[in-house]
Amino acid sequence: MTDAAREPAYAPPQLRPAATFFGAPVADIESLGPDSIAAVGVYCDHFSAGRPGGRFGARQLRYISAISDLSVPQTLVDLGDFNVFPLEPERTVDTLSDQSQRIAATGAKLFAIGGDYSVTPAIVRGAAQEVGSGSLAVVRISRRLDSLPKGTNRSGDPWRCGATNEIAEILSGGLSAIALLGGHGTVATEELEQASEAVVVPASRLISAPGESAHKVRKELEDVADRFYLSVDADVLAPRFGSRALPGTHGGLSVAHLLTVLAELVGMPFIGAELTGHVPDLDVPGRAITSQIASVAAKVLDCLAGKT
Repeated sequence: MTDAAREPAYAPPQLRPAATFFGAPVADIESLGPDSIAAVGVYCDHFSAGRPGGRFGARQLRYISAISDLSVPQTLVDLGDFNVFPLEPERTVDTLSDQSQRIAATGAKLFAIGGDYSVTPAIVRGAAQEVGSGSLAVVRISRRLDSLPKGTNRSGDPWRCGATNEIAEILSGGLSAIALLGGHGTVATEELEQASEAVVVPASRLISAPGESAHKVRKELEDVADRFYLSVDADVLAPRFGSRALPGTHGGLSVAHLLTVLAELVGMPFIGAELTGHVPDLDVPGRAITSQIASVAAKVLDCLAGKT
C-alpha cells in the first residue's frame, strides 16, 4: 500500500454562514421588489459631537439577532452596509440620500440600522425624492427635539440640534408633518418654541400612557399624510434600560414602553424606518443590552410589514 493510499481523505472545513440581520438572506438592490424589506447597516457616527460608537451598532445587532428566536417578516433581506465617506460629510450625505432613493425606487421598504442622528435627514431626503414629499410624514422617537434653526450651526457639518428642521425642509408639510416623541424634561425652551408646529409628546406622557399617546399621534399624522417614515433613536431609552426600568427615575423610557408605542403604530403605511443611536458594549453585558435592542428592531419590522 502506498503512502498516498494511507492518507485520510481531505475534508474541507465547514464554514459558518455570515451573520445577517435576524438570519435574513443576503441580497442586492437588483433583487428587491415591492414585498421586500431591505435591512441596511449604517457605519457612520463620524460627524456627531456625542458619544461615538453608533457605527458599530449594526455589526453587533447582526451577531445577536442572527441567533435570536424573535419572529420577523419572511420578506426581510440583508443588503449589507451603505457606502459612507468618514472624512467627507457632504459626500456622505449625498451618498446616503442616493442609496435610500434607489432602494425606495424598487418599491421595497428600507430599514437602516446603526449610526447616529446625522444620517436621518439624508435618508429621509432620498425616500422623499422617490415617493414625493407632499404625502410623507415622519414619526421621530428620540430624547432630543433637535429643532433649532439650521443657520445656528456655523460648522456646516451635520448638526444634531438642527436635524428636525432639516427634515422639515424636505417635507412639504414642514414641521406639521413631523411627530417628535420622547423628549426629556431637559429640552431647552428655545427648542420647544421652534417645534411648536410639530406634534410633540414628551417622555413623561409616553411613560404614563404609551399606547394612548401613540394612538393620538397616529391620528394627527394621518390627517396630513398618507405615507410615513419611522425614526427610532436608542437614546430615548433609560440609561440602564430594561423590562423592569421604573418610570420617573431614569429620564427615559423602558424597552416595554417603547415596544408599546411601536405596537400602536403598526398598520401605518411606512415606506421606511431606521434604528440609530445604539452604542454597543463589546462584552457579555453588551450582548444582553443588544438583545433588547433586537426586540425593538423586530417591532420596527412589524411596523414596516404591517404585522399586528
